[in-house]
Amino acid sequence: MDAAQLVLGGLSVASAGYCLPTQACWPPLDAWAALNSTLDGRLVRPDGPLPCVQPSCSDADWRIEQPSGLMFLNFEDGFGLLPDESMQTATAAPVEPPLMTSGDRTPAYVLQAQSDSDVAHGVAFAREHHLRLRVKNTGHDYLGRSSDPGSFTIWTHALNETRFEPEFVPAGAPEGTTPHMALVVGAGTIVKGVYEAADKAGVIVAGGVSKTVGAGGGYVLGGGHGPLAPLLGLAADNVLEFTAVTANGTIVHCSPYQNPSLFTALRGGGSAFAVVTSVAFKAHGPPSGFVGIFGSFGLRDGANATGDSGKGAWKEVVKRWIDLQPRLSDAGSFAGYSYIRRPEETPFAYILPSANVTSAKEVFRPFFKAAMDDPDLDVQFRFVVRKTWYELWHGTFTESLESLDAVGIPLLLGGRLVPRDVVEQKSDELATFLAESPSPAILHLVSGRAVSDEPDFPSSVNPAWRHTLLHIDLPVSWPSAAPLSTVHHLSSYLTSHTLTLGRIASSLGHPQASYASESNYYEEEWQHVWHGEENYGRLLEAKKEWDPEGVFSARKAVGSEIFGW
Repeated sequence: MDAAQLVLGGLSVASAGYCLPTQACWPPLDAWAALNSTLDGRLVRPDGPLPCVQPSCSDADWRIEQPSGLMFLNFEDGFGLLPDESMQTATAAPVEPPLMTSGDRTPAYVLQAQSDSDVAHGVAFAREHHLRLRVKNTGHDYLGRSSDPGSFTIWTHALNETRFEPEFVPAGAPEGTTPHMALVVGAGTIVKGVYEAADKAGVIVAGGVSKTVGAGGGYVLGGGHGPLAPLLGLAADNVLEFTAVTANGTIVHCSPYQNPSLFTALRGGGSAFAVVTSVAFKAHGPPSGFVGIFGSFGLRDGANATGDSGKGAWKEVVKRWIDLQPRLSDAGSFAGYSYIRRPEETPFAYILPSANVTSAKEVFRPFFKAAMDDPDLDVQFRFVVRKTWYELWHGTFTESLESLDAVGIPLLLGGRLVPRDVVEQKSDELATFLAESPSPAILHLVSGRAVSDEPDFPSSVNPAWRHTLLHIDLPVSWPSAAPLSTVHHLSSYLTSHTLTLGRIASSLGHPQASYASESNYYEEEWQHVWHGEENYGRLLEAKKEWDPEGVFSARKAVGSEIFGW
């Protein structure tokens, strides 16, 4: 008996699915008008997928301001997304599958929330009418879970206020609890806003790498890794308190001392329990400076990429790069990103939260020297030192990666968390996989050190993070005009490619695991791969406690195998 069956008895499985616009149960126009009046006119009816007109189509800042806008086109129009027949179990509520050809996955209505009470009104309305409720922040969504055909979306982007509290005490804490510095951010606050507010307060906080990611939304609910994670831990582990709207439309505070089961579930368990409206992140004193290491490596112009010499040099440099990662983690709270993409050069951007540039140079020197000594290779690198994290991140760091963070394109991801012992003992297999991969791979050194530590209070992030060293993403994209057969071929390839990486990552006995927010849309064993088997059982118990009717749903979110989506 699996975890879903064990807790099924306490959940109210819907027999008719969620109500869609084509069905008689859909709320009449006067009901929508009454809701719109309550919201002072902030209910929007989207006009289908956004027109992809350049330069706005590929502008993330433009896309986050659109009520129904998502970052990736296939999740707006549904082109090429295969239906989930295997997900329609005997207990799942029947729902319409995504469209297989070009269509419309945008919501029927969008509620532009400007306050916690707006969110509460929206949740209560969705519950009363059993609507397919979705929550969207910035649309940085690699799984398409913030929009679906016929859905009712609560858009939290305008909930973006920030405040620094030098002595924050979580709700419900007993008298005498030691206060902590905190940055309280609205759910709609993007990474850029979080880092700006922290810099102004003279502190640092855990956050993401891309400036338009919603730091107080799906990012933290999925766990939240980033360039400061090896120093500070995952974003979810740094949460002191959430303010959220529960399934019955109640605004609550949850912390280790008040509504602790909801607090734990939201710390990495996803969006299936409540709508978060604000987050109090633990704030930390900064180091004396930050070192940035930027550059690229690859085959030299004129080198024969298909000849024995070129192929050998390429695989060897990839292996040396992999072997470097645990040494970096041992030497300090290094974090970084590298885009391995044969036959093009591999750009990288790394940081060391320290002003000690000499230390950074010493650990990177053997790799750079070996690459420079190989006549088939070209390597470029530079070290920069900045006083504050915001200065480095907003400047050279973002500039070095921004062109690689494309939006306004169709995109699917696969990925796996790779344990440290696998990186150390199976570097040959990893190097072969990465060097011979026909599609790009993104290496994230965003774990180890603080991420490996159990947090002060229980968290629901995938337990695999505690022994992970590398998070590897496997992106695939295609031209918007590509035929359906091409998209389906790439989808099948991505699943196979992801499982191949997973076999390497699990070769020393670890279960296959991935970062839930950046995973394969077609992952079959998603409950265990994204969350961990025992952890998923605990999350279902939290679903039973906080949302027994399935008000909050999404494709492959906790409980979706019970309620449908």
